[in-house]
Amino acid sequence: MDAVGGVRVRVDRPIPYGGPSDGSRPTGVIPAGTRRLDGERALWFARARQGSSDFARMARQRCLLEAISEQADPRRVLTGVRGLSAATRRAVSTDLPAELLPALVRLSEKVRGGDLRGVQFTPPRFPVFRPDVNAMRRQVAAALAPPRTRRAAAPALARPREGRGGESLRAACG
Repeated sequence: MDAVGGVRVRVDRPIPYGGPSDGSRPTGVIPAGTRRLDGERALWFARARQGSSDFARMARQRCLLEAISEQADPRRVLTGVRGLSAATRRAVSTDLPAELLPALVRLSEKVRGGDLRGVQFTPPRFPVFRPDVNAMRRQVAAALAPPRTRRAAAPALARPREGRGGESLRAACG
């Protein structure tokens, strides 16, 4: 995130930040509001468990990915490739040949702004115990249906939500 200038997200409520790796006590907080997060804070935003549920954490992760998808300019990513490479060298490996990078950038430009859809099987709509598999299949089929047969997306919200399934990422994250 640092190599591409961070990412701007809506933080619905304060997120505990920093502290020992045992999770005993955070040393700070990412305040609520619209924030530009550097790489370290973006990871905390996506991973923080203290004071929230796993479902809330998953919603934040989903919205962070949407924000990165919307805000990362492919050309800026390419110009910051050295910084990105240094930042990810320890965590990511690939056998993608360098000569395919221009095609990958062109593809990312086509996808950018597209109708990304996702399904979350989360309570209360999808109970954790004894889930309705047929309802889950219907939800996936509805999400994969061509746009003209899909129901209209829910209006955009200003924050990540729990317990929804099948909405566009923009509708889920605002």
